[in-house]
Amino acid sequence: MFQQLENVFGEMDDNGGYAQRAVTALQRQLTPFGDEVNRLSEQSKEDGQEETAYNEICQLHRENPLSDYLHETIGWIIYRYLKKNYLSCGSLDARKALHTYLELHNERPSMLHSQMLNIATFISEKYEDFKFLPFLELWDVTTLSNDDFQPSVWNEKEYSPLVESIIERCFRMGYGLEETKVAFTKDERISEELIYSLYSKNQFFIINSSRSDGDNAFFANVEKYNSSIRGLSISNEYHSRILSLYLWKLPDESIANAISVIEDWGLDNFRPEDWQREKTDDTEYPSLVEKAVKHYFSALETIHFRKIDERFEPLLRKACLEFDDDQLDRDLAILMMAMGRHEEALSIYRSLLLSLNRFYVWKELAEATSDTELKISAYCKAIISEPNDDYLGEVHLELARILIGNKMFGEAKRELLTYSETYRQNGWRIKDEFYAILSQIPTDAIPADSNDSFYKSHLESAEEFVYSEIEWTTMFVADVYSPKDKKVKRAKLVSADGLAISINYKKLGKTDNNNIIGRCFDVKIHSDNDRKEIVLIKESALQLQQLLSPVMCCVDYHNKQRQCYHLVSENGKEMVLSNTTIKLREGAFCRCYAIPESNAPSSGDACSRALFCDMVDKASAIAHFPKKVGVVDGVNEIKELFHCVFGTHDDIIIKYSQTGIRPKVGDYLSVRYYQKRNKEGRVFRRMIEVKIIDDCEKKLSKTATGPIRMNYNNKGQIFGFVEDYYVPGNLLVGVEDDDLVVVNVVFDGEKWKAYSLKKT
Repeated sequence: MFQQLENVFGEMDDNGGYAQRAVTALQRQLTPFGDEVNRLSEQSKEDGQEETAYNEICQLHRENPLSDYLHETIGWIIYRYLKKNYLSCGSLDARKALHTYLELHNERPSMLHSQMLNIATFISEKYEDFKFLPFLELWDVTTLSNDDFQPSVWNEKEYSPLVESIIERCFRMGYGLEETKVAFTKDERISEELIYSLYSKNQFFIINSSRSDGDNAFFANVEKYNSSIRGLSISNEYHSRILSLYLWKLPDESIANAISVIEDWGLDNFRPEDWQREKTDDTEYPSLVEKAVKHYFSALETIHFRKIDERFEPLLRKACLEFDDDQLDRDLAILMMAMGRHEEALSIYRSLLLSLNRFYVWKELAEATSDTELKISAYCKAIISEPNDDYLGEVHLELARILIGNKMFGEAKRELLTYSETYRQNGWRIKDEFYAILSQIPTDAIPADSNDSFYKSHLESAEEFVYSEIEWTTMFVADVYSPKDKKVKRAKLVSADGLAISINYKKLGKTDNNNIIGRCFDVKIHSDNDRKEIVLIKESALQLQQLLSPVMCCVDYHNKQRQCYHLVSENGKEMVLSNTTIKLREGAFCRCYAIPESNAPSSGDACSRALFCDMVDKASAIAHFPKKVGVVDGVNEIKELFHCVFGTHDDIIIKYSQTGIRPKVGDYLSVRYYQKRNKEGRVFRRMIEVKIIDDCEKKLSKTATGPIRMNYNNKGQIFGFVEDYYVPGNLLVGVEDDDLVVVNVVFDGEKWKAYSLKKT
């Protein structure tokens, strides 16, 4: 019957494996000693019976080699025995049990096979004579199950995959990286990267814990780790943490040791995460790459760049591009000098000085160039760029050395005296180099009173070197002010196209701001993204009128609170005038320059700031303002005003107080005005001049002749029409319907109306 079942099974689809398990179970029952093996298996599950069951199954198997169908059950009996007794059975018995298991022909991979590997690691940790890696050769790592590569969860806690735990245990047992890698990478599912990562993790905890044993133990463990991974391509979290911990612990006096450690660690082993800076409570900390690069560079300096790893330059260049850190650019320039690539170094300094006008960069430029004049000029720029002489000791010494070579003994002696005075005031020891340089100056040489004029006369070479590719731009001083809560006076410079830049007032070279407003300067501007900085400035030969065209303005009113005048220009632009000592009265005329604004609203409604040009008499000024001709269509003697119409919905009300003329209805007026907006945004006109004129085209008034047609409105008030022209009732006194009349009419902005009538 079983043979028939097997024949049927051979032709079945058994995707779930249920039939296979049934066949296997029946096979075991039909196998000789199957019942005995099952009995011993159940016995091994009883607490305290594991060893008895194990001994009996071993004896049974020796006397009667059992069928392969029973080997899995035998394997579980061996596993239960070892799990319960491996701590007490001794190394020999434990190894014998494992050997017995390995001779079985049970399924591999399987849960049993993985559990036997796990118990074997416990045995190897207990007994030093147990060689775990040779055992792995027999056990065969290629028989790991897929589940052995997955993490497990027990009591809501996640544990590492079995394969990782086994590898970590190998490292804890003292097996080396290479032999462990050879043993485990026979399984193609186990990568070198995984082996390296677990090794770095193991070594990190060893290195970190050795800190409590003193610096010697700590650095020895770092060296041991580096020796084991030297030349390997390793990138993982713990590998990076080892380097970070080393750099943190490395004392300044041992900085030279960083060269070999970083090189062995691997200048090309940085992860993408190692390039990221860390932030804690709004404080940003350097990335691991930055720290490693700076340590390595400092170490190279201590050995005078005698040996430079070829991997360092590309790493440093990438760091310069990645991080906004001027120190890295300076390091790259110095590295280029050390490698004999002087032109590249000078190019870096040229670029660096565009945005970093600091004395130490000018000093480094002087040290990098072989051009004597450029060297002198760069030292002069360094001195002028740094107001605190405490930082300029070496600059004074080097400049004095060059001046002696040029026979400029007075200037050289002044440099040395400046150096010595600063050092004595600070209580610092004067370097022996000072006395060596001083000895080269004739004893009768008289020191210059000051080298300020010498510095200024030698700036051109350095400035031309750095800023030669930047075009000159002419700008004018639009304002001088002191920022709130700051004592430093600032000057606002504006170009003709509206670019505005604020600088320290002292850079203008002026002691006060009298007549400085509107003064023109030629500048060179360095742009770095959205930031613009004036790097060079000199007084310009141009005058403001050559940059801007003045416009005629009328003074609208004086804002006493803000100490400024509000003006309206001839083209209707509202302007604010401050920074002027001239007092202006309301209604006066002047010419002003509108200060350009690059981001001014396109609508032109917003006020712009202005600079005063000159005063203009009214007779000359009013011709620049718009003029309109209109007709008076109404006069109100009570309110003392009259109304003038220029066209459809186009009119102006003029008060008696604004003019001395008193026109009558029908008179034509020439009106000069400017227009502005009120607080609600409505545009209105403000009159400048009004005159009665007669020699003009009179399109807004007419004379009509014809019979009068009279009528009454619903209030009983009389009115009339001549042709289509409306005649108000006050003109109809003594007039009857159909009388022939002559009427004079004007346009009131909406309709025509009569203002005089005569019977004919």
